[in-house]
Amino acid sequence: MRWRRGQGGGVGRRRRIGLFARRPLRRSRGRRRCAARARLNRSMSSFSRAGGALMTATTIRLETAKRLTARQELELTRAAHARNAASRELRRRLAWLLNACDRYSETVALLAGAADLDFGEAMLRTNALLALETHEATREAIVSADCAFALADADRRRAAALADRGKAEMRLGDVRAERTLREALALDPHNKDACKRLAALCFSTREPGAALALAEALVAQGVGHSRVLAAQVLALARLGRIEEAREAEARERLQLVSRLSPPPGWASRQAFDAALAAELVAHPGLHLERYGSASHRTWRIDSTISHFAPLAQQLLARIATIAERHVATLAAAVDHAMIRVRPPELVLHSWCVITDEDGYETWHVHQHGWLSGVYYVATPPGIAEARDERGHIAFGLPEDLVGEEAARAFGSGLVRPEPGLMMLFPAHCYHRTYPHRASGRRICVAFDFRPA
Repeated sequence: MRWRRGQGGGVGRRRRIGLFARRPLRRSRGRRRCAARARLNRSMSSFSRAGGALMTATTIRLETAKRLTARQELELTRAAHARNAASRELRRRLAWLLNACDRYSETVALLAGAADLDFGEAMLRTNALLALETHEATREAIVSADCAFALADADRRRAAALADRGKAEMRLGDVRAERTLREALALDPHNKDACKRLAALCFSTREPGAALALAEALVAQGVGHSRVLAAQVLALARLGRIEEAREAEARERLQLVSRLSPPPGWASRQAFDAALAAELVAHPGLHLERYGSASHRTWRIDSTISHFAPLAQQLLARIATIAERHVATLAAAVDHAMIRVRPPELVLHSWCVITDEDGYETWHVHQHGWLSGVYYVATPPGIAEARDERGHIAFGLPEDLVGEEAARAFGSGLVRPEPGLMMLFPAHCYHRTYPHRASGRRICVAFDFRPA
């Protein structure tokens, strides 16, 4: 008598196969007890792997679809603020939108001289001043960060203000930067910016051992964001401990590479990708470049989950389902620092990158993601024919942080993009892309799964 697991491979419903299937005999009391003990043992194993917390399935949902682009909302908010300049809520939203649209001088002008700033506005002003990247603006950013610190009502906010002050001090070459960033992490060990900047300071002063000690201390406190895991990998590689660095990164164990079939209702994947490409190219939020991103000479859509892109939403909803299954598989089979801090709920945030022949992305990790990924909608024919790295995405380590010898020893993994190819990979993995040097455009939908 044969049994087959139901779809999904779980321990739920099973079905008999065969021409004359009968209802199986009910289990005896002894067999039911054995089964209950087995379930308890599995639960205790999951409890142990989770470090003392019962593991539950991670759920993934798409972020709320936007009805306006940032620039459209900016113009509406600007007009509303002009009619009601006394509204602090409108002023705060306008400052946020100005920063989102890279209009930092306007943010500074909007908030200049305001005597009733709140913490959020002080931080927006600090970020705008830092983005201007002038000596005078950086010095003003320190004053603005101190204002935000004074207005903060929680340690998490005080840490955020100190992290920005530390950034300004690093840029000015102020020796107090290290102390400022350590104070930030003492207030909030989970602050990603303070971790990133303090680790960078350690590497710039040729102290990879200090960077490793920092990362290990934070991981011991239950911190597991992409910046701390990336710092651990970099430090190990910089110290020459290449195998340990590879084990800490664990990309090949944690990634998923798949070629997606067409969604329901589409005759072929090629037809779906062609319609999706047309939808993205016509998106009203498409713009060139973005300050603070790793992209160079690229077109971007900051949020593809919008009412302007229903096909993108259809694609991403399907990817969210695939990612849920992948995360469940990892949770059951892989022991890694990233998995040990697996969030119970993830929100899928997505953007689009379109590159012409000379567009590319520099080495980076995804600071806000736990898991990241990409789906390739269109690629120029030249990529498939290239015998070198043209148009490829590369995983490895940046030479300017670990040195050429360590980067070469760690190795680089090249992936050739092709329409329909989807990849999921840990957000802490460094990656970059190369210009494709071909006619036509490479269009991809990128995404992060962020802790809710």
